Amino acid sequence: LDGHDRGGGGAPDGDGAVVYADGLRHCVPGGWYEFRCSCSIRSGGGGEENLAEALLGGGAGGASAAVRAYLTSPAGGDLATVETCGGFDGLVAAVAAMYLRMVEEGVPSAEILEDMSKRKGDFSCLGFG
Repeated sequence: LDGHDRGGGGAPDGDGAVVYADGLRHCVPGGWYEFRCSCSIRSGGGGEENLAEALLGGGAGGASAAVRAYLTSPAGGDLATVETCGGFDGLVAAVAAMYLRMVEEGVPSAEILEDMSKRKGDFSCLGFG
């Protein structure tokens, strides 16, 4: 998300949007991003919703719930059989933290990876490093 794409240019256009993958764009100043996802997840109310909609504006709790639902969905990560194994909650927390920092806070991915390798901030006790 920090301009290092695969042939899309990576330079902001007129509204500050940057192409990051396969023609998809994000705009940190505008607070939006595009991604492809046809994965439906089970919502907190028991129904189903698209993963993209579940991630919108949910903050840390919403992101964690959506990430957990995606990782355990047969159409997503298909990891339901290991959900009760040690470390799964840490994986969910790390993916949700990474999502929130990149998309909602606009932190460059290289900075997030450095924090993960040095166990800084959100990643201080999540088993990275």
